[in-house]
Amino acid sequence: MAKRSLRKPLRWLHPLGAERDYTRALWAMVEQLYALIDSDLIPALEGVFATVELKRPQQAQDAAADDVEKLIQAIGAKLDPTWERGSALALDIGQKTSKWNSAQWQKILKQVLGVALLPSEPWLEDALQLFVKQNVALIGSLRAEALGDVEQLVQRALLAGRRHEEVAKEIREMLGMTPGEKRRRAEQRGVRARARLIARDQVAKLNGNLTQTRQKTLGVTHYVWRTSLDERVRFSHAIKEGKTFSWDKPPADTGHPGEDFQCRCLAEPVLEPLLEAV
Repeated sequence: MAKRSLRKPLRWLHPLGAERDYTRALWAMVEQLYALIDSDLIPALEGVFATVELKRPQQAQDAAADDVEKLIQAIGAKLDPTWERGSALALDIGQKTSKWNSAQWQKILKQVLGVALLPSEPWLEDALQLFVKQNVALIGSLRAEALGDVEQLVQRALLAGRRHEEVAKEIREMLGMTPGEKRRRAEQRGVRARARLIARDQVAKLNGNLTQTRQKTLGVTHYVWRTSLDERVRFSHAIKEGKTFSWDKPPADTGHPGEDFQCRCLAEPVLEPLLEAV
């Protein structure tokens, strides 16, 4: 009997839609935070700085510092109802990523093997809950970072005896509230940039984890490393393009596709061993 040859698998695509949705949602939460800083904190700076007399006695400085801390805490309290829904956001993104990953897997199986295989996935709920737990912590860190940066800036300004108008301008520039080039620079290095990194990294990690589990569940033992084939691919990843690896032996320098920070690489399954079983 002639040996049946396999078709080349379709390219397993990265879930860009889930990544974009996550980025937009995080940016919307950050914008709400910045709006509260602009409406509640910045107008109050004049009164806070007025408590520090010309000679800036220690007692006046301490009172002003306490006022700043209370303002920061009040902003955090206003955000709590919205930011606590980070768990719902993370679950939604996790489910979208899983749905995309599953569709890619089934498409490849049907194209290569000619059949769709739909095994049960009792492990999926635990994988998504772990994703939610990790991402709730990361979402909370965005709030802590933004408020912490603002509080430190104001406290330093109080000690230096700066004018509140200068501080207000610097806060707006730091947070990217001003138009033009200063806003673009702030988006590249500030909390917005970190939100984008979180979305990209976490979706890629979950996608890689789901790929590994789904392939191994069906008995796939090896994969071909595929990169995004663009200028953003790191050298340590680019040199793996087209090479075959075992799921039981991850590359020491990068781990499996998706495990390294912001890794967009994908694992193309080696399906020949499944042909006979099918």
